[in-house]
Amino acid sequence: MRQFVSILAGLLCVMVVTSVFGQKKLRDMESRIKNVEGDLEVLQEFIQDQSKAMQQLKLRLEQTGKYKAQIEGLDKKIGGVFDLTKQVSGEITKVGQRIDEQNARIGAVEEALKKGIRFSGQLRVRPQLKTNFDTFNYELDDDQNMFATQRLRLGIDVAPAKGVEARFTFQDARGWGLNTQGPDPANPLRIHEGYMKVALDEKLASLKLGRQEWEFGAGRLIGNDDWAQEARSFDGLDLTITHENNIKADFLLAMLDERNATDGEDELFGGVYAVTPYLEDMTIEAYLLFLWDNRDRAKRNVNSVGLRTAGKAPFHKNLFFDIELTLQFGTVTETGPKDAEKNLEEGDVPASAVADNSVDNSHFGAAYHVEVGYDIPVDFSPALSLFVDIASGDGNSSPADPGNDQHVSFVPLFPTQHALLGKMDMWHLSNIIDIGGKLTLTPVKDLVVNVEGHYLKLYAGGGPYPGGDALNSSLTEASPEDLGIEVDLDVTYTLNENLALAAGYSIFLPGAAISDDETGRIRNLRTEVNPDDPTDLQTWEYPGGDPAHWLFVQADLTF
Repeated sequence: MRQFVSILAGLLCVMVVTSVFGQKKLRDMESRIKNVEGDLEVLQEFIQDQSKAMQQLKLRLEQTGKYKAQIEGLDKKIGGVFDLTKQVSGEITKVGQRIDEQNARIGAVEEALKKGIRFSGQLRVRPQLKTNFDTFNYELDDDQNMFATQRLRLGIDVAPAKGVEARFTFQDARGWGLNTQGPDPANPLRIHEGYMKVALDEKLASLKLGRQEWEFGAGRLIGNDDWAQEARSFDGLDLTITHENNIKADFLLAMLDERNATDGEDELFGGVYAVTPYLEDMTIEAYLLFLWDNRDRAKRNVNSVGLRTAGKAPFHKNLFFDIELTLQFGTVTETGPKDAEKNLEEGDVPASAVADNSVDNSHFGAAYHVEVGYDIPVDFSPALSLFVDIASGDGNSSPADPGNDQHVSFVPLFPTQHALLGKMDMWHLSNIIDIGGKLTLTPVKDLVVNVEGHYLKLYAGGGPYPGGDALNSSLTEASPEDLGIEVDLDVTYTLNENLALAAGYSIFLPGAAISDDETGRIRNLRTEVNPDDPTDLQTWEYPGGDPAHWLFVQADLTF
């Protein structure tokens, strides 16, 4: 019995121990199972990621196939380009030959430039229509003129050595159908410029000798008058002195007329013209000029001293101005009608030899110019200005008057005449007042439109008429001062740096000094034959009062 109990107790012990070890193994197995499940979840996620990657790879493979097809298409096109290149290669060869030819020409030009040679040229053609400039009367058909003029220039600039320059400008200026330039109408070809310029000091002084253009200031006293086809040049010298950027002074001397080396009656012109840029965008100019002409009964010894300032106002850059004052003094001969009786009294010549009645009077004259304008800051760049020009005149020019002991009409010297007192160029800067305004527009690029208005009157009602020779030939002294009104319109279009086209129209409406029936200065007398009686001559008067017109077109080619 005891053995049985012992055996049973041993079995129970074995069973207890076995149960404890079994539960431990079970717990270990469950832990391993959980670990395996976690690994399976990670593996599942990895498989899903790989599946997505495989799908993307398939899409890329499909796109690669498309790219491959496109590449094959490009290969075909490239093959076509190669074929086209072969076709064009012949043309390229021809172009290359032309380039070689141009390079040869450029090389020749460069070689010329190395030697200091430069060419320039100009061809300017200007057809015009003028009516009533002389008679101011539509009934007189002899004052209608349609004509054309042209200028052809060829210039050569040479720099043969350091500090030495020379210019030669050959010019042919003529009217179509006429050769009118210079003393020989059969030969309009002239040397317009021919001078040598020597640098006396690289920074201080230079000297120009020969025939040369002069243009100083606004051209009111000295200008090249470039609008005229023949233009203007001076035979003389120009010594230029420069002090850094502070001042530039030109000492001028020109021979205007060489008459006779023994009689002392040569005509000389010159002086000094100084410019200083005292303020930014402004110029200040001062000058002293002389005109010496000692001919008997035609003396003009005139000295001109003046001051000019022009530019933009320092306090407002859109505001611009131009102010000039000139005073003159010297001696001028005033002439009158021929006086045979006076010659007989003096016993100098018989009555058949009639001389001029003349007197040498002291001269004092003045001229003023004031212009103020504004550049309006809008797209089409309008500029509006108002101006006044005044030049003194002499109300008593009769040499027979004992009270006439002074000449006070301003002597206009050598201005750039065009547009100085209206673009019709009917008036000179003497015995005149000009009040008006200007408007300049640029509606589109390279197109400039100018409009001007001028109210003109005599400075002295009984003084000399400030017009051309044709107008002066029919004058009588009178009291009205109103010359008239001029309106100018012109348009300029610049096609490129070498070619510009221009056109313009102007009208002049005569005032009382010209058109008044009683005192007007234009008296057009015409003698007509009675058709029924050839011996019966009748004189008719056609007073001037109709408007004058001017129309022009111009093409200007330069290189």
